[in-house]
Amino acid sequence: MHIQHLYKAAVLLFALVVLQGCGEDTVTKERKALTVSTFEISAPLINQFRNFKGTVSPADLTPLSFRVEGKLEAILVRKGQQVKKGELLAKLDTSKLRQQLADAQAQYELTVKQHSRGKDLLSRKMVSQSEFDELTASKQMAYVNFQIAKNNLEYTRLIAPFDGYISEVPKKSFENASPGEEILSVYRGDVVRIRVAVSDAVLSMINPDNDTNNYQIKTRFFGDDREFISTYYEHSNEPAQGSNSFEFWLEMDQVEPAILPGSSASLDVDLVQAGLRVLPGYQIPMTALDAGVRKNEFYIWKLENNTVYKQPVNIIQINSVGAVVATGVTAGDVIVNSNLRKMREDAVVAIANKEEVQ
Repeated sequence: MHIQHLYKAAVLLFALVVLQGCGEDTVTKERKALTVSTFEISAPLINQFRNFKGTVSPADLTPLSFRVEGKLEAILVRKGQQVKKGELLAKLDTSKLRQQLADAQAQYELTVKQHSRGKDLLSRKMVSQSEFDELTASKQMAYVNFQIAKNNLEYTRLIAPFDGYISEVPKKSFENASPGEEILSVYRGDVVRIRVAVSDAVLSMINPDNDTNNYQIKTRFFGDDREFISTYYEHSNEPAQGSNSFEFWLEMDQVEPAILPGSSASLDVDLVQAGLRVLPGYQIPMTALDAGVRKNEFYIWKLENNTVYKQPVNIIQINSVGAVVATGVTAGDVIVNSNLRKMREDAVVAIANKEEVQ
């Protein structure tokens, strides 16, 4: 009896707790605003003078390989060595190929004699026409094999295709070489090619109606006090692999002492004289840039109605104030300049201070 009273009391107590809980209002936790500093973008900068950075790359870099397999008898050059057109660079062991040539020559000479006898016998009607046709086919096949053996022997020598320098020598003497496997590479030594990575915004400046090939660009190389003139060579129409940037190439004649591949180049360009369209750029602080996962990929965080969203930008210049971007922002935009690592799409923010970039 005592147990039943305790049970009823416990049930009554539980019911009272539940009813009390149902009567309370549900509390919704609001998102805490992240305090940030911001900048307001002002009027665009219009500057016809630009400086680009580039790197010297090997001109007409050409990998060389053998058409036949064999053992490398000798590699006669080393990395960085200057070579002349027609110079012997490497050769294969020819003992096996010479034996194959001797066998093919003997077989061809035999079929020639058999064909000659068959022709005489055919005239005397001692062999049929079909038998003579077989002798003719055997002679032709033997001739083809003989020519292939002669050509294979000639393919055991690597010759320099032009005057230049040896770039890389990945193989060593006495190693086995497969057909098409790179033995060494050579590049031209009479010209200097400069590769410049540019954004699509810069590439869009090129006016197809203007001839920019003869525009002379002032060029300097790191560690060299001399000033040179380079001219347009070519540009790519697709981004480089693993990057958002395009490749723009310049060239100039080689000088003494030589400008070597890998040298850094500084290029001063007058966009108007070069026949390029001048695009306005907007100055933003470096602290407002958020790097992407790929090379030359950058973002900013725009602020609208106390929430932020991510916006890609194209950087066209770096200066003492920060970065100049051609796309992604416009005058009057407000961008976040602090706590970028904590930024998320549609994050709620509170402005700590507000400045303007001129």
